[in-house]
Amino acid sequence: MQNLGFPEQLGSALIEGLATALSGPRAQTLERGMAALCRSVGCDGAAWGLIEGPSEVATAPSFHLAGSLGLGDDVLQGYAAVCGDDHFASAVLARPGQVLRWSGTSNADAPALRVWVEHHRLAHGAALCSHDTFSGQTFVAVLYRFDGGKAFDDNEATLMRFLLAQLAMLWCRSLQDMFNAESADSLSGTLLAKPDGTLTFCGAGMAARLAATGWDQPGQRVPTAWLQVAAAGGRVRIGKDWAVISEDGDGLRAELASTGLAPSMPTRLLRVAALFCDGLTAKQIARELELSPATVRTYLRDAYSQLGVRNKIELHGAMRHGPPLGRP
Repeated sequence: MQNLGFPEQLGSALIEGLATALSGPRAQTLERGMAALCRSVGCDGAAWGLIEGPSEVATAPSFHLAGSLGLGDDVLQGYAAVCGDDHFASAVLARPGQVLRWSGTSNADAPALRVWVEHHRLAHGAALCSHDTFSGQTFVAVLYRFDGGKAFDDNEATLMRFLLAQLAMLWCRSLQDMFNAESADSLSGTLLAKPDGTLTFCGAGMAARLAATGWDQPGQRVPTAWLQVAAAGGRVRIGKDWAVISEDGDGLRAELASTGLAPSMPTRLLRVAALFCDGLTAKQIARELELSPATVRTYLRDAYSQLGVRNKIELHGAMRHGPPLGRP
């Protein structure tokens, strides 16, 4: 951080953080923004995640999205075993919008939690949570400093609070743009992941369906079988629901389609298919809907697959006969 007064530091951090978050694939806005936050505040590592809500703290919270920077993979895995005894986490979730801090193991009442803190050399922490109406979940972020680092001060806590608030809004907007969604409600049943399957977003509805089927790596990776389905273009069954899966430049995306035997076509596919039937080219549709031509071609491919058609004439005929349904 430059040697500036705090108001200048805050403004500089906001500009740098938002510029970093906006670069690259939109689905990874949150991860890049968290990296900018770590640089602005000055910390050794960070972890974040989405959980159902404060009621889960009494037991072990189920993370529907979990990520970290500067920490080993075993940090989050180890925390899952001790988080039920973390009274500091309970305090954070009880005071949304406030940055709480700790140093040493004074807040770690349970022996297993103290061992976890000491094993990973986590000397200081600063945490904040907020209810995310966009995903229907609670967003939690924690910054860490290792042994030898200084405790987080008031100015750093203020930086964290302002940057996370701006980052959360930017993240929500980028995801809404990706799905052409006007409201948070329509995104509860969506999921995004990197090409390797690492999760970047999971709405509350999708998380609940996956949890009911015994999702083996909640919060970190999509089910392995989904990667093959996405590569071929198609859908998978989740209990009584269907998830439509596809790939584009932003990675893998999945969307709950319906609770019936055959999924209704997602609105984004219908819009692309309708414009294509009206005579627009992929480039023209891309400009109309503010998508990339590659994404438009992916949507058309998925529409063809779900409707069971082979060409534009058959597509036009299928679109004329009521709400299209995919094949069971």
